[in-house]
Amino acid sequence: MKRYILVSFLFCCIQSVFSQQFENETYNWSSDPKPYSQLELDKSVNEIGLKDMRIVEIGMQGEIATQLTVLHTIKVVNSNEAIERNNKISVPYSSGSKILQSKVRVIQPNGKIIELDSSDIQEAQDETTKRKYKYFAVRGLLQGAILEQLFIKKSIPNLSGTTYIMQFAYTSRNSSFELIYPSNLVIDTKSYGNYPTFKTDTSIVGKIRKYIEPTVVNALARENYSNYNRYVQRVSFKLTGNISTGRMSLYSFDKWGENIYYTLNAPPQKKEYKVLDKYLESSGIIEAKTEEDKIRCLESFIKKDKFISDEVENEKVDLASLIKTKVLGKFEMTRLFCALLNYVGIKHQIVVTNDRFDEPFDPAFENYVHLQDFVIYFPDEDKYLAPTEIFLRYPLLPSGWISNYALFIKPVQLTNGSMGVVENRMIMPLDYTYSIDTMDISVDMTKEMSTASYHYRLVYTGYSASSFQPIFDFIPQEEKDKARKDIIANYIGESDNIKLSTENEGVEFLGKKPFIVNADIVTSKLTEKAGDQYLFKVGESIGRQVQMYQEGTRTLPLELEYCHAYVRNINVTIPAGYKVSNLDKLNMSFIVMHDEKEVAAFTSLYNLDGNTLKIRNLEYYNAIHLPINQYEDFKNVVNAAADFNKIVLVLEKK
Repeated sequence: MKRYILVSFLFCCIQSVFSQQFENETYNWSSDPKPYSQLELDKSVNEIGLKDMRIVEIGMQGEIATQLTVLHTIKVVNSNEAIERNNKISVPYSSGSKILQSKVRVIQPNGKIIELDSSDIQEAQDETTKRKYKYFAVRGLLQGAILEQLFIKKSIPNLSGTTYIMQFAYTSRNSSFELIYPSNLVIDTKSYGNYPTFKTDTSIVGKIRKYIEPTVVNALARENYSNYNRYVQRVSFKLTGNISTGRMSLYSFDKWGENIYYTLNAPPQKKEYKVLDKYLESSGIIEAKTEEDKIRCLESFIKKDKFISDEVENEKVDLASLIKTKVLGKFEMTRLFCALLNYVGIKHQIVVTNDRFDEPFDPAFENYVHLQDFVIYFPDEDKYLAPTEIFLRYPLLPSGWISNYALFIKPVQLTNGSMGVVENRMIMPLDYTYSIDTMDISVDMTKEMSTASYHYRLVYTGYSASSFQPIFDFIPQEEKDKARKDIIANYIGESDNIKLSTENEGVEFLGKKPFIVNADIVTSKLTEKAGDQYLFKVGESIGRQVQMYQEGTRTLPLELEYCHAYVRNINVTIPAGYKVSNLDKLNMSFIVMHDEKEVAAFTSLYNLDGNTLKIRNLEYYNAIHLPINQYEDFKNVVNAAADFNKIVLVLEKK
């Protein structure tokens, strides 16, 4: 139903244009490919692009709005790694599209040409998504070979916003993009990541051609603690108006926000009030005292009762049907949340965003591709709820949604109801103090030096807890013990001689109570005798730590998933008659300053109280974004924990 509405709307948007011949429908590669110079082939790099051309044409084919897409690439593969990466080429096919040309050819260094066409296309199924896809299994790839591919297809245009990636893991020496469309349409374009800006050509009668001239695009590699898709070179376009019909401001955020506000907040019909009353009877919301208690109660009740599926599109969105239905789509789930929040009188706003690690939301370019995920904002609490995320609880959102712009739809009261007013704002992240991984470790070496007793108390809150708490509601009972042992094994390794207990298992405690693990273990893994001395691997007691290193120069700014901290308290009871000879190694301090504020740090201090050695680590990150000139300071903080991990204390007789 929704697809029919989309096609009908597209026809209304671009109609009044006579059926036009596409300029590039008969495009083809050269039947006699030219040889490339040794300079162009450049064997010093694994892979290099010689041509990376994309053409998009939009027009009418009879009464059907149609897009013609041409993809033509030529590259050289100079290593086994590049051969492995290119020996399987996906065919850009989607439901409703028609492939006009689909072919690949390999030109080997000796000039031999191996060509594959549509008869060579194979089909497979993705093991994770279970979706089928089509691909070429490329034959004859050798080091120094040229790989050329050409795909031409027709499809229904997505004029509400489309993005094309123009930068890859290899350098492209000839990257270009063209967009051709009827002259009665107004289409906005934008380039990102320093890709050149569009130029305009009106020489084709009845059409506009916006293009980017062939340009060199350097390779962009993925780096740890970064957001590749924020900086990758790409282009976007969207339909803004139709001069012939006089329809302007098409696909605007304002209009979309008004429509979605009305749909999600449509008041219940008279007969639905009884349905809502009955549905909420067993929710426990009547006993909830504070507004936050009511929000948590309502969220828990709905998410226990419903399941979410991306494949579901519920035809009926009346409240009675939504309450009866167990499996809902994202839109329908959000509709149910809004209806119940309105019914119990909790002030809220609808927010729509996307995952910044897929493509950051751009408030300056109204691209509907950014309107992916529904959020509910509570202005009185200044906190958020993710209605479609079954494994999360208020106030946690998926980390890709935070520190990202979003469309906030604020209700404005009118005489005969209310309407939604749109505002672009940032979803601010929670402070690092909300997501803390606290580790209290007591080590007793007085009974047996080489086999010490350890007590661990691990306390996780916020995002730190979200990796553990929810899973216990969704795994079989026989797997829960293994899951608990796996958690403690991250710190002390696997062991059968362990006494283990947990507190606050389950998603209902997420964001409300910490997830706690208590463990007692006797082990000789961290101590060893060396002559008259004993070596205690105190650093290994906190578990293996990430070490950050990078070959070559850092190219991308820093970007974290969320703000968080680690607190590690280690108390070691030293046997009488012994002392620690290298305590100075325990003192460490690394700090990142940004805008005259301390935004990340690792500090380690010790205190010797009689025969008890007290060590305190604090590692925290209270900024999502940091500029590239802070990379070395940031790396030092990350690596400090790994350096602490290597500390071995030497115990010797006094």
